[in-house]
Amino acid sequence: MITEGKIRPFTQDEIRHAFAFLPGVKPQKRGGGAYWLVRGPSTGAKGKAYISIEPNGAVSFAPPLAEQMGAELRPIPEVMVTEHPLGAALGPDYGIFKHGLRPEEIARRFAKARDFADAVVDGFAKAGLKW
Repeated sequence: MITEGKIRPFTQDEIRHAFAFLPGVKPQKRGGGAYWLVRGPSTGAKGKAYISIEPNGAVSFAPPLAEQMGAELRPIPEVMVTEHPLGAALGPDYGIFKHGLRPEEIARRFAKARDFADAVVDGFAKAGLKW
């Protein structure tokens, strides 16, 4: 979000709420709320998650969605979010979420958190995934 010429990154809650407004989507708290997983409605409550929202507002992606979103490779070796904006929230393990967008990059590219969520839905289609 750009206000008065400055970029204010979206918070984890703002991004989570943007996804929660999409039909059939219910972000799931993981790691005691340290991060949230987002599954498209086609995957169901226990299906594969392609999106992880980190505590600092960074969003990590699983392939092939990562490529569609223009996400960058997260640090290797894996680090914590306190050490790098694309680090892990709990334990240095990214799992399938090897790429991400920094909070500032999301805010630079999208005026509203909902615009970002809509772009992710478009990314699903472009990646050949069913939303």
